[in-house]
Amino acid sequence: MVNMTSPFRKLSVKSSEEIIDKAFRRAFRRPITAPKKLKGIDRLKYVERVRVEIVGSIAAAELEKVYKSFPDLSSIHPFYQQLADIIAGIGRLRHCLGAAKWAELTVRKITREYMSRITLSSEKSTIISLRREATGRIASVLSDISEELSDLKKYASELRSLPSIDPDTPTIVVAGYPNTGKSTLVGKLSTAEPEVAYYPFTTRSLILGHMLLHNTKVQLVDTPGMLDRPPSRMKKMELQALAALKSLADIVVFMIDPSETCGYQVRKQLHLLEEISSHMDKPTIVALNKMDLADHIPKLEEKASKAEAALKEAYKVVRISAEAGIGLDHLLKLIEHMLFS
Repeated sequence: MVNMTSPFRKLSVKSSEEIIDKAFRRAFRRPITAPKKLKGIDRLKYVERVRVEIVGSIAAAELEKVYKSFPDLSSIHPFYQQLADIIAGIGRLRHCLGAAKWAELTVRKITREYMSRITLSSEKSTIISLRREATGRIASVLSDISEELSDLKKYASELRSLPSIDPDTPTIVVAGYPNTGKSTLVGKLSTAEPEVAYYPFTTRSLILGHMLLHNTKVQLVDTPGMLDRPPSRMKKMELQALAALKSLADIVVFMIDPSETCGYQVRKQLHLLEEISSHMDKPTIVALNKMDLADHIPKLEEKASKAEAALKEAYKVVRISAEAGIGLDHLLKLIEHMLFS
């Protein structure tokens, strides 16, 4: 199965200033060569028409490239719709793309109008004045949407960095508080190589890995650390994780750290699990991680046993150490059974 490419991977946005600079440099950096048969006023008409055409066609082409490089926001997978809404706001994106399309059509209309007016002119001063007026109006149109293009350029940079997710491929979302071992687990099970460090929000954005189960490629999505709070109070990275969980997951592996070395009490971790479960109806495996530390951390075994007793009626529970590779075979068997049985 081939990975689906992110619908935002090929976004192309230039600022108003960049478009104006490109168009004017092409039109004025070197003399326009007119056909030798043209003399006098006809030669001037040709040169100034070409300059207007160059400025207009380059500006229009760049604007067209902007809105055509974005996908139809209503037809992409909900996973990408939700992330685009978090990063930019779907309404704002549509407004900015509409502004780029309006500007492109307006620039083309101005170009046609002034090329025709130059053709019909017979005075040198008028011809030069019309060229200046045309290029000035084109520059003004671009300036009118400078804020929209600036925003689109900023959004494009973030949207291009989103991972390529195939919604038709079985997907496991790894969730839980920061530093519970999510990145380590994905790194052990898949081809992903996330950064693992002992500080909050170690995973900078959604990270995608792959593995083979039952001769089928399976996606693993490592989510940012999600804090225990309502969506309306979540930070951008937390909303990304929620979007993935809601629209993407076939299975959730929720990581709990009974050693509490993650910085969060087991009680609080269990409450986060309840919050996530209340937002979605997905098969969930609870992985009690860092069990290799039981000989070094007092009451770890006791806390793990209490958590397991509280969870076993509602969830599949497995004890693991992602770092040491303990219990991962059992976890994989549970995943395979839930996906393919």
